[in-house]
Amino acid sequence: MVWPAILYGILFVFLLCCHQNKKLLWAYPWGKLGMGLCFFFVATLGAQFSGRWDAAFFLLPAFTLSAGGDVALGFARANNRFHGSEMVVGSIFFAIAHILFYIGFSFLYPPVAADFLLPLLFTAGMACLMQKNKKELRRMWPVALVYSYFVGLLWAKSATALVTSQDFTSTVFSLGATMFFASDLLLYFLNYRKANPRYLFPLHLGLYYMGILLLAVCLRLS
Repeated sequence: MVWPAILYGILFVFLLCCHQNKKLLWAYPWGKLGMGLCFFFVATLGAQFSGRWDAAFFLLPAFTLSAGGDVALGFARANNRFHGSEMVVGSIFFAIAHILFYIGFSFLYPPVAADFLLPLLFTAGMACLMQKNKKELRRMWPVALVYSYFVGLLWAKSATALVTSQDFTSTVFSLGATMFFASDLLLYFLNYRKANPRYLFPLHLGLYYMGILLLAVCLRLS
């Protein structure tokens, strides 16, 4: 898996360049598509090696939807439309992906009640945070609130997996899900808060792509 990792790094640098240079912004969604193909390829190889096709049956569609949602958000950025249909489509794709991630990882780590209770706390916290920006969010308000629950669902699954299993795979799973979780939180500030520090976007992008790559690697480790 050396060459996918090298390609992943090259595409990441390309995305940062596209974001900084308006002349290259048209290529931003396509760079995201390339990243999506990379982590999907890693997940597929991992499933083939481990033979965990029961989990992969749900996880591979989850990676596909994540790639599609990421491309949709890429078009939102390229067109500077953060309240348009691209954001809605991207959020829906990612929400469904989180559900499939939960189901897929439940084949590796059985469900527990805390999986469903912990996301309620995160959703309540996000509701309070988003209340200050309700006018800016406009029609994205209910979408963002529902999406918050599913973001928390994946993280909660990884947290309970780490507590109950305490093995290497659950550690990688928890680290990846936490990075994914953090990147979603930063995305809210990037899209709906003004005067963000310049380092926030590269940090968001790095957390997301490293996090989802670690989730893909979990299929190899399982």
